[in-house]
Amino acid sequence: MEPIHALERLAQLIRKKADDSARANSRSKTVDGATLDGAAQPPSRASAARLEQDLRLRLRQMQQEGAGQAALGRLLVESVLAFEYSADLHNEPKFTALVQRVHNHIESDPALQRAFERVIAQMVK
Repeated sequence: MEPIHALERLAQLIRKKADDSARANSRSKTVDGATLDGAAQPPSRASAARLEQDLRLRLRQMQQEGAGQAALGRLLVESVLAFEYSADLHNEPKFTALVQRVHNHIESDPALQRAFERVIAQMVK
């Protein structure tokens, strides 16, 4: 299934970016003060399929409500980060800033942005 593969590639990119930020900020597994417990063990394929299913539904709902590409992108980044590291990350004060930084990084690279938009387009089909 292509969408799962695209989502996995996106998860790998976001994981790498968050891990790079963590290493740059300190030796511990934190990003902007948010602890990234379990970052060394990626989630199973079965739970990735569940994430994809949930994201497809949420993205479609947001699109029907008139949400723009940026809002859809932030939801995707936020969901993948929470999935990869911990749902508890949503409760961290700097989580929103982390999501925005990753999203801004994606938007700053035209090739990456096009690939990201293709992932979103696949998810809302």
